[in-house]
Amino acid sequence: MNEVCLVHGKNIVKVAEKIDFNPDFAIVYTTENLDENTVKNLKNIINCPFIGCYTEEMIINGKLKKGTGILALKGVKAITETTSSPEKAGRSISILEKGSTIIFTSWMNKNISRFLRLFYNQLSYNFSYIGGCVGKYKERKSIHFTDKGIGEREGSFAGININMKISYDHGWDVFSGPYIITKSFENLICELDGKNAIDVYCRATGCCIEDFEKCRKFHPFGFLYALGEYILRSPINFKDECIEMLSDLPNSSVTVVMNCEVEDILNAAENAAMNSIAGLDNSKFALIFDCISRKEILGKLFKEEIKIFDEIIDIPYIGILSIGEFISTEKIYIPNFHNKTVVISVGVY
Repeated sequence: MNEVCLVHGKNIVKVAEKIDFNPDFAIVYTTENLDENTVKNLKNIINCPFIGCYTEEMIINGKLKKGTGILALKGVKAITETTSSPEKAGRSISILEKGSTIIFTSWMNKNISRFLRLFYNQLSYNFSYIGGCVGKYKERKSIHFTDKGIGEREGSFAGININMKISYDHGWDVFSGPYIITKSFENLICELDGKNAIDVYCRATGCCIEDFEKCRKFHPFGFLYALGEYILRSPINFKDECIEMLSDLPNSSVTVVMNCEVEDILNAAENAAMNSIAGLDNSKFALIFDCISRKEILGKLFKEEIKIFDEIIDIPYIGILSIGEFISTEKIYIPNFHNKTVVISVGVY
């Protein structure tokens, strides 16, 4: 009996009708408009717990796709929640005792680190954590959902009783710094080394306010993570003489400015894909979270990144263009919020 079914096409309800078995859990991605009635109709058709989101584009079969994609699974137990309370979601999923979690929230959430920590506190290291901020950035629109309903600023959560191996990479290197963050507030960096943060950033990158939109894509801030790696955080705007970041800052008083080369970005995608499947038996499916800013930087070459996934990952997979990624690993249990990163999670059971 098949344990995994990947279907895609136009119209979320018609796509769901293509599933050729009664699934126990499903991941649903769509670029199409949906409302509570759509989610109810979907629930009636597939008749199992599911989690999903609205996205700019999907990654399926080595291509970017519009429409709806559904990855349906047999032989797993799942618990889902759509709620403004990460603690409530964690308590519900804790019934599974161990496994993996999938988390979606709005990219407009300014306290994502706290949001993830509250969820983790209910589950601890018995679970792995993947997911991301979802929606369409330019439209300032973010929708995620489960069989329990639709969320926008809230969170959608799923727990499944299987292991998922998580690998990730980004391809950025230190360009300038380090700098001490001498003044900050929530998601704002106001001073670096006691000087105006905008002035320091512009001098370091050679950018000015007029070309900030282009510059910010190539020069995120880096915060030292575990094992000598860096978490990337994207600046998104200048606000009140400060640099506005995508969500809150990591718990660090030191930062660096990062830089990338196209070749390094593509190599990072290959590393993430190779590491995701290395040493695995009984791998069944893969989920890909690929930051939309990578597409913006690579342009036409982004299809090469998608091609890399398709050449290496030989199991059914589905992905989205995320606006920030959530990651835990075997060595780093607590989920962290990343930007400009590709994350691949492989389900094993």
